[in-house]
Amino acid sequence: MFGTGILRIKQAYANEVVQPKFKVEQNCLAIILPVLNVEHDLNDDEWTVLSQFKTDELLSKRQLLVKTDLSSSKLSRVLAKLTTKHFLTKVGAGRATKYHK
Repeated sequence: MFGTGILRIKQAYANEVVQPKFKVEQNCLAIILPVLNVEHDLNDDEWTVLSQFKTDELLSKRQLLVKTDLSSSKLSRVLAKLTTKHFLTKVGAGRATKYHK
């Protein structure tokens, strides 16, 4: 049973909207576990975008435009809100920007 903690945490959050964050540093490991039983105040567009992500998947804005019926400007606003609310993490900058849960 030893050494299964991280795997068990990932399995517990596999189908959830919010995911745990793992921060590994030289002398420590920090795990941030989000609360699961709280109602999220997300609108339909935000749920539509979040539902496109699978666990540990990186998606660009262009990929999300193809998968959703949102306009480019609307998608930009939704991605900014989801990033601010910590549902998504932004990786990279400019044309190379991608997002993940």
